[in-house]
Amino acid sequence: MTLAVLFLACIPEPEPAYVAPFDGQTAWPLDAPIEVALPADALPSDYPLDPSLLRVVDLTVGGSVSGELIHDERRLRFYPDDGWPAGHAFAWALDAPVASAREPQLAIPERLLGEARFTTTGTLEVADAVIDNERLCVLLSRPYADEPVLLSIDGQVVSPWDLVEVVVGEVDDVQQQPLHALCVTTSPDAVSVRVDLPGGVFELEPSLASSLRGFQALHRVRP
Repeated sequence: MTLAVLFLACIPEPEPAYVAPFDGQTAWPLDAPIEVALPADALPSDYPLDPSLLRVVDLTVGGSVSGELIHDERRLRFYPDDGWPAGHAFAWALDAPVASAREPQLAIPERLLGEARFTTTGTLEVADAVIDNERLCVLLSRPYADEPVLLSIDGQVVSPWDLVEVVVGEVDDVQQQPLHALCVTTSPDAVSVRVDLPGGVFELEPSLASSLRGFQALHRVRP
């Protein structure tokens, strides 16, 4: 098993835009805010920040998570009033601001808008997968800790696989621990990927709508 570094970004950016935690991330630190990094010119210094831009819901007990949304230069950060409780699942939603001709405009890249789910549980899950030419990388939801893993492509078990250190969006200062992906050499025409983890079985299928990103449809088939 070898260790390398994978940058999950198609086009390098001097100041990359991102939202952390990413969709599907687990083991999010209890004291870490949700962070939205915007392009350098996206957030005017005198912008009247609308707290409803970023909404957070506790999926475990239900209801909205109250907190403070602040901006620091080009970053938005959401701090929950009481921190993140351990063992909970959450969802954040980032909406486009309402345009006004009389106020400065906040330009949030469209690719950052939408919803994502994250948890403060320690469960190891599959968050996404990317195939580039003949290399398939399965992104794990938290740092890998030598748990048993069985990776199959088109019904055939693949071994060995490489453990790759991941820098999400070319940003590593937000993630307090390195993240990991499992990478193998495979055919670009692979039809199905199955990953057996202690917490469940995950199956992935290629997306016809986005062949450049490879595997987009992610299905957890057994808890």
